[in-house]
Amino acid sequence: MRSKMKMVDPMKRTTLKSLLLRALIAVTVLTVVFAFVYKEYLRHTITNQCSDEIGMKINMIQKDINELEAENGQKNILKTVSAELAIYSSFDINFDQPFGDSLHFVSQRSPNCHYCAVLLDENNNIVSSNRQILTANMKFGNNDSDNGIYLCDNEALQMEQVDKLYYEYRQRLQKDGENYYGETHFTSVYVDRETHTFIPHEGVITYYRLDKNGAVDQTDITEEYPVQINIDDKKYELISLEHDACPRCFYSGFYGESRSVLEEFEREQPFEYVAPRTSYGLGGNSSLQDGRSVFSESTRIYIDGKPYWLILRFMFNFNDPQLTALYWKWVVIFAVLLTVAALLWCWHRNVMNKAKYAFEDYQRDLTDHLAHDIKTPLMAISGYAENVLNCKLSEDERKKYLSSILDNVAYADSLVSRTLYLNHMRSKKAPDTKPVPLEELVREAFSRYDILLDQKQITFSIDGSAEPTADRTALEAITENLISNAVKYTPENGAITVTLDKKRLTVTNSVSEKLDTKDLLRPFVRGDSARSNTSGNGLGLSIAERAAQANGMKLTVSCSEKEFRTELKY
Repeated sequence: MRSKMKMVDPMKRTTLKSLLLRALIAVTVLTVVFAFVYKEYLRHTITNQCSDEIGMKINMIQKDINELEAENGQKNILKTVSAELAIYSSFDINFDQPFGDSLHFVSQRSPNCHYCAVLLDENNNIVSSNRQILTANMKFGNNDSDNGIYLCDNEALQMEQVDKLYYEYRQRLQKDGENYYGETHFTSVYVDRETHTFIPHEGVITYYRLDKNGAVDQTDITEEYPVQINIDDKKYELISLEHDACPRCFYSGFYGESRSVLEEFEREQPFEYVAPRTSYGLGGNSSLQDGRSVFSESTRIYIDGKPYWLILRFMFNFNDPQLTALYWKWVVIFAVLLTVAALLWCWHRNVMNKAKYAFEDYQRDLTDHLAHDIKTPLMAISGYAENVLNCKLSEDERKKYLSSILDNVAYADSLVSRTLYLNHMRSKKAPDTKPVPLEELVREAFSRYDILLDQKQITFSIDGSAEPTADRTALEAITENLISNAVKYTPENGAITVTLDKKRLTVTNSVSEKLDTKDLLRPFVRGDSARSNTSGNGLGLSIAERAAQANGMKLTVSCSEKEFRTELKY
């Protein structure tokens, strides 16, 4: 018998260990590829946002300058531009992540995330920048020409009390390794309307702790620092600020970057008045230490008809703790999901391989056993045929030999037919199930062995009834083989008992000694000497077991000193 399926050499079969090794290699390679691709995706996304943010700020600054020039009587435009450059230092990169809150990378709040804005004249002199400066928007009355941005510039004022205010503010922003945000509230200030300069007189600076995303928690007040500065200078006017009356202050606060940050930007690439260009990263690709990168854009603007060169640069830290945590979070999630999928694949493949190899072994054993067992009738046929051809036989002897030949042919045919049926049971799919009267099948099976039962003086009984839902043909094969097996191997004057209920069919028969049932469900296995006779070929229980498997049932066998038992659970 030749199988259509290609057999795998047992020495070359795939083991679970080799499957796991392949899966581990695949998971490792795919995780490395994902980690690289995801890292590039993060860099690409953030780079695009940095570029868009810089371009938006340039347009915003240019628009504000045009509006300032259009206002009649507007004074100190460059000073106002300095204030706006500092105010626009709040650089916020948003990164939406699936199944979670958006990440915010804010200049001055996120580690090594800074912003630089510089305005140069034609001689490469810095006329304005986003250097940190205390700013206030003052309103003295409707349409008052003195309304506008006022600055408290410590470098220009050179006043000890103002320098101390700046120093204390910077010290409190980063205390004990944490980041803070300072909010100013002044109740009175000194102002010089001519130069748009102000100096705080009385007020308070409230400090809030920043969370890991750089957001301000207004409920987490860590400190309130009182401000009180007294000066005696006639050019300054002391005014009290009211909330709902003029003069009033719309907003005030420290804006911009420290001088040391601006100097670091200039060390990487000097601020120069050059031809207009747009670039992403200094020199096309500027990477600093610790994973930082600088994105830059420059443009020419005009103030009072004079050309200036506006340079904006943004320093982003790709090793920011938030971004690093996000990166490793998704790399680990990807690796875990991939590992789970790989393990499931290994389990499924191993189960399929085991079934495949078991079927191959079963087919190989079936073929080997069939070849071995069919030799007996073939040898008998050959011997009888030679006697018929070569010996002088009487008519009765000739008939006897021919009858024996026919018996052995019938036996060989039965052997082949039952083997083919066994294969058919193994490969049969989608059985046609319906309620089957099992007691009726059992009685029909016994009726086929009436003569043998009488000859061996075997008694039998049927207890109970059942109608399991199954394929009738398969159930007929099971009951036929179980009853046939019991009749053949029950000794003379023995007994057979069949018990039926809703869950199982049990067949018990007498035996003369205890049998080894370990391999009895395998084809061509007859057991020990008590079952090794020519009346059976060892296929009955195998056929019953294969038919049971094909229909989702389970057949088990057991034996004691006096009783052999087969049980079909359906």
